[in-house]
Amino acid sequence: IMITIIHFVPSAIENPKDYEARANLMFASTLALNGLSGFGKTWDGFNHTTEHVLSAHYDIAHGDGLAITAVHWMNYILDETTVDKFYQFAVNVWDIEPSGNKINVAKQGIKAMTMFYQSIGMPTTLKEVDIVEPNFDLLAKQAFRNGSLGRFKSLTQKDVKKILINAK
Repeated sequence: IMITIIHFVPSAIENPKDYEARANLMFASTLALNGLSGFGKTWDGFNHTTEHVLSAHYDIAHGDGLAITAVHWMNYILDETTVDKFYQFAVNVWDIEPSGNKINVAKQGIKAMTMFYQSIGMPTTLKEVDIVEPNFDLLAKQAFRNGSLGRFKSLTQKDVKKILINAK
């Protein structure tokens, strides 16, 4: 799904009447939303849960909030226990050259995603969507309302707050 998005979004932005680009993006959206891509996989939940809290308090689009939270969450939880997922993401989605240093490859993948978002005008910080003085404690508390958050790496309310602070 991400490969399709990476390939077709620039074309759709450049030429909004590009039927092939728009059709492929709509199909990718359908696949992303219908749950098929999640079968047999672990869904983390941090990004959507935290973004819902952001858009409940601020007038931002869901996609903008996801772009902001995703890159900061990835950087925050990247370590030896999570590196394999992010390494695969970097190699398979962003065509980063595989090497023995999986952490560096994973970081390159996260950087590639950040740069892609920026290249298509997506925000990657809260400031870019005019969220300049948020109540980080309240946002973290509300994101953490179900008692646990994070499947790739278990997060505490303090972790959520730190990720949001990093997203400033």
